[in-house]
Order: sequence, then structure tokens, then C-alpha cells
Amino acid sequence: MFYSQTVPDLSRDPVVVLVFTLSGCGHCREYLPRFQRIAAKYEHCLPVIVLDASRAQFSRPADYFRIIGTPATIVLRRGRGVVHKIDGAASDAEIERAFQVAVAGLSCELAQAQRRR
Repeated sequence: MFYSQTVPDLSRDPVVVLVFTLSGCGHCREYLPRFQRIAAKYEHCLPVIVLDASRAQFSRPADYFRIIGTPATIVLRRGRGVVHKIDGAASDAEIERAFQVAVAGLSCELAQAQRRR
């Protein structure tokens, strides 16, 4: 997982998880450590990118994805666009569900292990 200065390129990665935050957002400060703990299990499978929506270069993507509040978590899949979206500080179960949607159909080890459960 990394904090990005650019919007991801879906031509390179078939699935990307984006998190839009705002500097100074209390809910974001509470959400990010929980999100990062869960995302760490998946980082070898897919890119997870945290974008600060208050930065000028990310205001247009935030508008494009209709971000109405932060934090906002989006799963993007090449050819399908947004396949899962969480508005607000989600529960751990909701975050886990977003990652399960993200890895569905991927050939990484974690996705295979989850299909066997």
C-alpha cells in the first residue's frame, strides 16, 4: 500500500483499491489504521492506493467517482469500472468484503486460498 501522487493506471493492474481521504479528517485518521491492517494481507495481490482528496490533482478523480465524504474506498476493475464502493468509515467486516470483491477472479495465492474455504 502506498500514498500516491498519481492516479493509478488500470492498463497495468487489472484491479486497484483506492482510498480517498482528507487531511484533517477525524474519521480518516480512525479508519486508516484498521484499513491498513486488513490491506496488508492483500498487498502482494493488488495495488492499494491512498489518495488525499484535498490535493488539487485528486479533486477531479474524487468528483469522477462521486466521493461524497471521506474516507471513501473504491474497488476498480479493468473493463468494469467501480465494482465496490464504501462511503465513510466502514467496519472491519465491510473492509474485508471490499478486498474479497477485489481479489475475486485473481490468480494470486490469497484469492485461491479464499476460494478453498
